[in-house]
Amino acid sequence: MAALASVDLKRLRWNLVLLALMLSIGGVMLSFAIREEKTALQTQRRIEAARSEIRNKLARAQEEEQELRDKIAQYNRLQAKGIIGQEHRLEWVEALRAIKLERRLIDLQYELAPQKPFDATPGSVAEFEFMNSPLKMQMLLLHEGDLLHFISDIRAKPQAYTRVRRCSIQRATVSTRESGPTPQLRADCEIDWITIREKR
Repeated sequence: MAALASVDLKRLRWNLVLLALMLSIGGVMLSFAIREEKTALQTQRRIEAARSEIRNKLARAQEEEQELRDKIAQYNRLQAKGIIGQEHRLEWVEALRAIKLERRLIDLQYELAPQKPFDATPGSVAEFEFMNSPLKMQMLLLHEGDLLHFISDIRAKPQAYTRVRRCSIQRATVSTRESGPTPQLRADCEIDWITIREKR
């Protein structure tokens, strides 16, 4: 029996060597496959992170593009209204005269002061400066509505941004007029006519 076992072992020896060799090769290949899988997963994670970063950059670029479009549209609106650019004094004076005639105001006296830098600007813009042409005016009114309509009209017509700085209303001194209605109120106002221009 021992002889048989010895003969069998001699026959199986090469098979066992081959089996051990195959197991070694299999172990090496399994180790290689696991390492390759880890490398592939790391590569996939890097690719996904790069894709995510590209998507984020694209989204930011689209947001910035939309912001730029909005700013350009706002700039064009301001330019179309005449707020950006040089002051339009002649048009403003003509608008004041036209409003007085259209509203049939009893009396309108005004003084449009020279343009100067606007000192109440919150923050600053490097390329632009805010300019103000102060308007002082006195009006004789039949009622408060005349003043409200006047302010609404100057905001709608002239090419500037207008801001009422101060307005006071008091009873008009009684005076005899040759013709027309008798004024009941007198208004004294200061209005800022603001434009934006490129710095020189």
